[in-house]
Amino acid sequence: MRPTRRSIVVTAITLPGVLAATASRAFQESEDAQASVASPYREPFRFCGRCQTLFHSSAGNGRCLDDQTHSPVGWTFHLFAINSELIVQPSQDKWGQCRGCRTVFYNGYPDKGKCPALGSHQALRNTQLWLERDRPLRRREQADWRFCTKCSSLFYDSSNGPGRCFAGGQHSKAGYNFILRSYQA
Repeated sequence: MRPTRRSIVVTAITLPGVLAATASRAFQESEDAQASVASPYREPFRFCGRCQTLFHSSAGNGRCLDDQTHSPVGWTFHLFAINSELIVQPSQDKWGQCRGCRTVFYNGYPDKGKCPALGSHQALRNTQLWLERDRPLRRREQADWRFCTKCSSLFYDSSNGPGRCFAGGQHSKAGYNFILRSYQA
C-alpha cells in the first residue's frame, strides 16, 4: 500500500519531536546507566584534600565533611569498572561508588559504612570497581590507598596521617595496600 501525502506530512512533523525526546532521554541517563558502559575504566576519580578519600568528580564533587564538598587535589585516577585483562593481579573486587558522597567504598559487607550525605553509603547500581593491590609500583601509579574500618571508604594513608573519617576521628586502616593508576586530565 502506498503512503498517503497526509501520512508522510504527519510523520515528517512528529518524527523530529520523537527523535528529540529520545535523544534527550539518552543524554539524561543517570550515572547508574553510565556505569554499565563496556569500557574497562571508570574515571575521573580525585583525592580529597579534606578527608583524604577517593571520590568520583565527573558531575560535581559530592559531600565531604562539615557539609562541604570534596576538595580535589593532585592527580586524577581511573579505576577498573569491569574485570579486564588489563588488571595486574592481585586485585580485589566489590568496591563501589557512593551515590551520596561519591567516594569509593568497599561494598562487600552488609554494613556499607558511614556516608556524610546519606548516613550510610549506597552504591550506584551496576558499579563494581576492581582495585589492584600489594605489588611493585609502575610509572604513574600511587600506592598507600587503604580501606578504612570505620567508614568503609578508600583513603590515602599519607605521611601526614590518615585524614579525618566520616565516622569521626581519623581513618583506621586495615587490609591490603591498594595501587591506583593516574592519567593526565
